[in-house]
Amino acid sequence: MKKLAIIGAVLFALGVLIAIGGIIAAKGDFSVLDVEAGFFVIDTGVGGNEELTERTFSADGIRSIEMSALSDDVKIGASNDGLVHFSYWAGRYKDYSIDMGTDTLTLRENVTKDFRIGFSLNHGTSTLLIPEKILQELKVSTVSGNVDIVAFCKALSIGTTSGKISLEGASEILTVKTVSGNVTLRGFDAKSAKIGTVSGNISGTLAGSVNDYSVRLQTVSGTKNLKEKETGERRLELSTVSGNMEIGFTE
Repeated sequence: MKKLAIIGAVLFALGVLIAIGGIIAAKGDFSVLDVEAGFFVIDTGVGGNEELTERTFSADGIRSIEMSALSDDVKIGASNDGLVHFSYWAGRYKDYSIDMGTDTLTLRENVTKDFRIGFSLNHGTSTLLIPEKILQELKVSTVSGNVDIVAFCKALSIGTTSGKISLEGASEILTVKTVSGNVTLRGFDAKSAKIGTVSGNISGTLAGSVNDYSVRLQTVSGTKNLKEKETGERRLELSTVSGNMEIGFTE
């Protein structure tokens, strides 16, 4: 245990020394340190800062969208022209791979393996606009990015590590998993909702009344404002370890 602590301290000190070396190399000119990419990077003179990239797709044949981001915030809403619009920040250090399968559009944030110094300072927002009610399934995952969704589909699945999740719209099946991110519902309409966190809080409102739902709750130390019940055509399952649960209903 002591050896691991010593190794960790040495690695941390080495990282600090490298960061200081980069700042000294910059000679006070921080323009050579690329912060728009989200990290301090010693610029070698090749490439440039990130730029907003916009892509448009026909919605014909798209029944499923799978979107995976790392540090980017993800915002999803409705398109008003019948097309799918995707805008994101791309540059030397990050981009998105875009793949159109038979009926599935896959969007995946990729980060290059360039040497980076320091810690993430900021990140961009990737925006996806989808015509309403065309999707059978929407899957979204992030590591640290927040997720803000207004969507209408049959199945909606969301997962984050530390990103906050905010939801509005409707789906027959809603599945949410996060470690430390909070989950907020804004009148979301679901026949079955299963939401699980470790330390994140679950709050907001669901469509309908509490009488519409069978309720199952599981927590270790978190507080809760609902009671378990078996009756109800809709199903609600909430689980946390230390996160609190505070759910209301629109009726």
